[in-house]
Amino acid sequence: MNKREQELFDSLNDFYQNQQEDRRLLFQSGRVEYEMTMHYVTRTLLPGMRLLEIGAGTGR
Repeated sequence: MNKREQELFDSLNDFYQNQQEDRRLLFQSGRVEYEMTMHYVTRTLLPGMRLLEIGAGTGR
């Protein structure tokens, strides 16, 4: 990883470490986002399929 990539990675990591992203999804607007995301994920994935990443979030 070059210096610029490391800076971007560190910046993104700091954001998620300090923004309480998990808590955000518990409140109304975050809850709507979570429910809509899960709606489309469950409609799209077929049995046995796995999802590697969606939204670069907390892993919830």
